[in-house]
Amino acid sequence: MKVLKSILAVFLALASAWLVLNGLSIAVQTMGVVSGSEFGMLITLANLIASISLWLGIFGVWVVIPVAPAESEAPALGASQ
Repeated sequence: MKVLKSILAVFLALASAWLVLNGLSIAVQTMGVVSGSEFGMLITLANLIASISLWLGIFGVWVVIPVAPAESEAPALGASQ
């Protein structure tokens, strides 16, 4: 089960990196003021979806990164359990 979790973590990290790059690319391309009601609305929606994609990608990377336990949480050497 540990191997499967590691493989899934790798795929999640790759998908998250792709989401970050894709979301950042679309967000940068759709910045700025646009005139026209329908076109402006579509650009605004594309920018919003790209921002959500960027957030999800960064969150995915944050979830995958392992965190070392704090020293206060680690058992002391020689302590019986």
